[in-house]
Parts: sequence; C-alpha cells; structure tokens
Amino acid sequence: MLLFFIAQMTAWADSCKSKNLNTQEMNYTIYMCNHGFEKEVEIAKKWWNSKGNNITVDKGIYDCKDIEPGYGEIFIEFNDKKTKVKDIEGYYAGGVTVRNHENILDTVESSKIYLSTQTQKDRNELQIFIVHEMGHAIGYQHVSENCNNYIMNPYYENMGNKF
Repeated sequence: MLLFFIAQMTAWADSCKSKNLNTQEMNYTIYMCNHGFEKEVEIAKKWWNSKGNNITVDKGIYDCKDIEPGYGEIFIEFNDKKTKVKDIEGYYAGGVTVRNHENILDTVESSKIYLSTQTQKDRNELQIFIVHEMGHAIGYQHVSENCNNYIMNPYYENMGNKF
C-alpha cells in the first residue's frame, strides 16, 4: 500500500512538470521589436537561465515586420492583431507564441512572441506573460490547469513562479 502511495505521489508531481520539446541543447537570443518591456525581458531571461536554459538578450530595438527569426532567434513584440485569439472560455490571449521547428514534437528552432498591449497596464501581469511566453518560445508546453502557481499553467489566474 505504501509503495502504491509513493508511486501515485510521484505521478502527481510529474504531471506539473512542463515538458520541453527540445531534443537537443539550444542557445537562444531574444530580439525586441518594441520599447516598453526591456526590464521584464531581462528578468524573464534570468528566470529561465536559472532553470538551465541558455538565453541572451540583444539590447537593440528592431523592426521585425515582414522578417522571420533565424535559427536560435526569438522576436518579441506588442501586437494586438496577433493576440486576438480567444481561449476555450472566450477570453482574449495576453500573449501568443508562434514556434518554428521541423517537426511539431521536436526542437524549437526559432519563435515569435506576440503580447497584447493590454498587458502594459499592469507591470506584474506583463512580467508573468513574458516569462510564460518565453517558456513556449524555448520549447516548454503547458502543464495541467490543476497545477496552480506554475508558470506554464494555461490560465493567467493560475500562473505563478513554480516550475
């Protein structure tokens, strides 16, 4: 009975661990396409690097229109047109990440992160969305919606600083 309990607790704990699609080690560079979130991007970079990832931030501001990120590049920008996506409960997304990879279940080679301008109204909300979307950009998937306070929870109100 005790062995079953330990196995069940391990299974529950594992269900809150975000799966990373990357099958090889990647180095990513973030390029900002707008002003207004430099501090939050730097904090998110440090957070993910503390989890064993290798992300750098280019300090420039770039015009990212009509160009695709190259291998190991992540573009991040405010773009309300790209975030006009409703979730299953009818809410608009605070952020959307488009990942590029050869196979949907393989290493993320590059990404574009789009943030709603609505997230600018609350710096804490903006910070959470940047950390969460950066997680997607480097290959992490959502955890179960029951995993409260985990950064990769699919619902903003359930996100937190657990990994």
